[in-house]
Amino acid sequence: MAMNFQQRKDWVDFGKGLLMILVYVYHSEVIIGSQHSFSWWFAPFFLTGFFFLSGYLYTSNIRLVNFKEKLKQVFRTILVPYVIFMVFMLGPKIMLLDIDAEQQIIDVLMFRASWFVVVIGVLQIIYTCLIRIKADLLFVSLATIILFGLGYFIQVNYDDFLSFVNNNIYIQSKELPNRFPFCFNICMIMSPFFLLGIIYRHFETSILIPNSWKFIGGCVVCYIGLMGLDSCFFDSHIVVVTNSYKNLPLIFIYAFVGILSLLLISKKVSSIRFVNYIGRYSLLFYYLNAFALRIVRVVLLKLHIDLESTWSIIIGALIAVALTFPMVMFINRYLPVLSGQKEAFNRISRALNLNIQW
Repeated sequence: MAMNFQQRKDWVDFGKGLLMILVYVYHSEVIIGSQHSFSWWFAPFFLTGFFFLSGYLYTSNIRLVNFKEKLKQVFRTILVPYVIFMVFMLGPKIMLLDIDAEQQIIDVLMFRASWFVVVIGVLQIIYTCLIRIKADLLFVSLATIILFGLGYFIQVNYDDFLSFVNNNIYIQSKELPNRFPFCFNICMIMSPFFLLGIIYRHFETSILIPNSWKFIGGCVVCYIGLMGLDSCFFDSHIVVVTNSYKNLPLIFIYAFVGILSLLLISKKVSSIRFVNYIGRYSLLFYYLNAFALRIVRVVLLKLHIDLESTWSIIIGALIAVALTFPMVMFINRYLPVLSGQKEAFNRISRALNLNIQW
């Protein structure tokens, strides 16, 4: 998802920033509160929107994708930060939380931990390999349909699909159920949203979408109306983290309307400094969100505030976002490798006399 500064688009950072704030709210429901309560309103698009924007940032032209450069980018922006953050967090999680230490270590090794980052990285590798086979949008689209079909088949038949390896802790995690190694089954289900981002980038200049607030408001009202009707008649359900879906075709419709609303709002507003900063370093905010939320929870408990109220959850999430800012700024200044900065890796290459230009 990282881009050079000269290539950045403000509206993309703004959109990622809004989505990351929703991630904080979503996690606040279960870290500050005790269960998910109102996040179902934005569940269909707040993560699928990330995959859409990741696809948008993937390339401006699939014929110009360089296989080696993309692999280096994934190594620099996804793999290295993942390994460092996960190893660093293992000790505190095992000591402070009531979790299985062996399973935690295996989940990190099998790339099931921090699933959201893993899915973004694996999707980039999948599409880099597909484009290397044939740099053609039709071919990539057909491959995505096959990937999604296989993923949906596995999801529907999941209980039977891996029954023969249910006791294998490397393939089936007790802590993180319904997640293949490298979260590959989630990648297959989410691949259409990544492709949608690629397609939108490809045809962006020829797609004319009204950008008036009246049209944007209509899209938002449409989304809210659809979700209201769904809660009354269909009861759709989406939890990407556990690869759990109910009425997936309807979820795709809601996700599309939600992503369209996000796209229009982001392009209309384009830039609010602190939101864009969150978007630019969204993966760092993601890694640190649970830590910040747990700090806020301790403070709220000491203040004897009702942690189950909606306002406590939302305000707690916003306080956690604010608390994360200095941590991200510290990392960017003193530990730039963790944010995947190209020059930081180049300095390491020069220091170690490695013939690698990142």
